[in-house]
Amino acid sequence: MSEYNFKTYWKDELTAEVKADDCRVYIKRYTTHPAKQLFWKDEISRFELGQVLELRCWDRNRANLNLYLDELGIKDFNPYEICRKTHGVMVQDFIWFQFDGENLSFKDVRFKR
Repeated sequence: MSEYNFKTYWKDELTAEVKADDCRVYIKRYTTHPAKQLFWKDEISRFELGQVLELRCWDRNRANLNLYLDELGIKDFNPYEICRKTHGVMVQDFIWFQFDGENLSFKDVRFKR
């Protein structure tokens, strides 16, 4: 995957648009509120994006990780693919990702207890 785009939201508030190419990642931030966004600058490396995405996943050394990956239909620990399936939703905040072609709201992706 050499190029992809997605948006980040805090609940239903658009907080950033992310566009990645082969070398760099460009972020159009709509907020700098620290609780509502994940990005600290307008341009980062692909490595840095990978780190951000991995923070939205389970620990790669988690016991029984393969059970979670199987549930998502993913063979290997790949933060981008995991976030595509889970939308990067976590129980401790309201941040989530919307990928190109999706028409979702926070109600559709939020963590349900």
